[in-house]
Amino acid sequence: MNTPNYVYSNLDGMFRDRMLRGLSLYDVASQCDVSVRALKDYETRRTSPKQGMYNRLAGVFGWEAWI
Repeated sequence: MNTPNYVYSNLDGMFRDRMLRGLSLYDVASQCDVSVRALKDYETRRTSPKQGMYNRLAGVFGWEAWI
């Protein structure tokens, strides 16, 4: 299964989107039930979330879901 391009685009803008919404890493981590460390890794593109985690992030940020 190929990852859609919009997934990478959204992840590239995750820090910006988080700042625009006034959310801390802890806020997002709590909403997505993930560690702050994992979120930092996603924001810096050190790692990428799997589909389920991406969709939880999409719910927080209003991104298109990865179906």
